[in-house]
Amino acid sequence: MHALRHTFATRCIVKEAIHRTARKRGSEEELKDWKEICEDMRGDETLRALWLNYQNSNKMEQKRYAGTCALSEDSNA
Repeated sequence: MHALRHTFATRCIVKEAIHRTARKRGSEEELKDWKEICEDMRGDETLRALWLNYQNSNKMEQKRYAGTCALSEDSNA
């Protein structure tokens, strides 16, 4: 049960972060295309390389790139 609540809370936090960032950048309209954007991000080798560099320098953050993309997709559903 704790894991389920933690997963739900994480999704809510990610969703709120995405929406606040879009609002701050003036790109809320872009969120309508979030599924396509996430698909593009998942296949982008440059972003994948940046994520791997981030992981290497931040041992606390060892999540997989695909899992992070999936979390952001779930958060915008």
